[in-house]
Amino acid sequence: MIRIEKPAGPRILTGTDNRGPKETQKLKDSSDAGETDFEFKSNIYGAKSVKNALIKAQHGKCCFCESQFTHVSYGDVEHFRPKGGWIQTEGDPLTKPGYYWLAYDWENLFASCQLCNQRFKKNHFPLIDANTRAISHLDDIASESHLLPHPADDDPESFLTYDSNGNAIAINDDPRGTAMIEIFGLARASLVARRLEILNTLTQLKEVFLLFVTRQEAGTLSPEESNQMDKIKLYFTESTERTSEYSVLKKTFLKGLV
Repeated sequence: MIRIEKPAGPRILTGTDNRGPKETQKLKDSSDAGETDFEFKSNIYGAKSVKNALIKAQHGKCCFCESQFTHVSYGDVEHFRPKGGWIQTEGDPLTKPGYYWLAYDWENLFASCQLCNQRFKKNHFPLIDANTRAISHLDDIASESHLLPHPADDDPESFLTYDSNGNAIAINDDPRGTAMIEIFGLARASLVARRLEILNTLTQLKEVFLLFVTRQEAGTLSPEESNQMDKIKLYFTESTERTSEYSVLKKTFLKGLV
């Protein structure tokens, strides 16, 4: 999971004359009238312009697991703060209302793979201090002590790293890192297996690269080997860029080489 740099929001979600802000005002008016169960329009928060902007900003990767999903599925538009209702702890019933006033808020929207969103994250949104929860549009969400790092406002890499077997590890047992692993399903077997597959490839390349380094230092590196060394170094560099799938995993493994 990497920090996502989001551009300005799509037109449909911004400006008082556009659909997102208009529907948001209707939801607020309904809340003021005593409503707690709301209907949301997926053709607004899930509009093509919104989804395409999110996918572009996230380089086609899930905001949670960093998997490239666009070549096998459409993916979901995920609400970081759940719009319909929230769950503090696994097993708790769904509490309504959710963060209805953020249903069309660009800062609350991200693109995720369907597994992370539908099977794991769902309506979970635990707080460190449950008493700080915003329960209506009249409350200030900035006062919340949310346990899950916000993909754009926080730096997820401060809480999560990986071991040599592809397992996600909470840095210093930080509860925010632990929550990310549990709630986003980052320890699921298929995901760990994919990470390990990547690490195995990088391990082989790393061994060859270090051999070339030894020969270079000894002055015995051939021109052909020098060329191969440069190609491997370029591959390592590109692998750790934000656009690369599982870039945090690769950056951790290749630390000191790029």
